[in-house]
Amino acid sequence: MRLDADPPTRRGEQAWGIACGALSAVGGAATLWIGPPPWPVALCAAGAIVGGVALLARALRRHASTSWLEVDADGIVLARGERRERVRWAELRAIEVDEERLTVRLWLHGGGCLPLEPCYASLGAYDLARVLERARGRLEASDGGANEATSRGR
Repeated sequence: MRLDADPPTRRGEQAWGIACGALSAVGGAATLWIGPPPWPVALCAAGAIVGGVALLARALRRHASTSWLEVDADGIVLARGERRERVRWAELRAIEVDEERLTVRLWLHGGGCLPLEPCYASLGAYDLARVLERARGRLEASDGGANEATSRGR
């Protein structure tokens, strides 16, 4: 099951890029359309149009779903841009919700922790933790409980 990241959780960077790019392009075009301005103003307006379109295109490219979380029988694959991280169910000690930061923490047997922001498929922190626990529970049911001690974090 693949859960795509929600666009609003990308910290507004793309939203600002889209807004600034669109405003620059429209403002530059409006300046040229109103009347023939002096050449320095026309040059700035043309630069605003080109820069605005470039900024808009870049923001829209980044806005494409580059972050996702995939849950399968082997574990979890977390994609953040070009980086991919795989956590196998056997490596996972516990899944818990950090109530202070409202994130899901994946505690690993090696002592590490992988925090997950609740930004996938419009799920909150508790719902995301439940989805992960259910997926891990299905693994336990399918292997007859062989990973029960591992999945309980003991």
